[in-house]
Amino acid sequence: VTPSSESRIEEITKDANGFVYCVAVKGVTGTRSSINENIGQYMNEVSKSTDLPKAIGFGVSTPEMAKSYKDYAEGVIVGSAIVKKMLEDKSEEEIVKDVGEFVYSLKQAII
Repeated sequence: VTPSSESRIEEITKDANGFVYCVAVKGVTGTRSSINENIGQYMNEVSKSTDLPKAIGFGVSTPEMAKSYKDYAEGVIVGSAIVKKMLEDKSEEEIVKDVGEFVYSLKQAII
């Protein structure tokens, strides 16, 4: 679901299973530097339509952002920020190390 799905959230989630991917912001994918200030209201609307676990994603790029979203959902999805680290001009060993450290920092921020 997306922040602009308001009237369609129930329809979108009615046959869902597993979890609901909640797009955090309007716009195209990619890393962001700030969070959606209306995330609480948005996630409350999603919760009214489903008991499935919810995961917030789309633009989450730092441990601080992951931490700010953790109280609103059961999961935080990070994609573009990991891909960006993988595309840096480094050796495969350095990439694995950097991505591992980044994912660890995300985990530490939300536990």
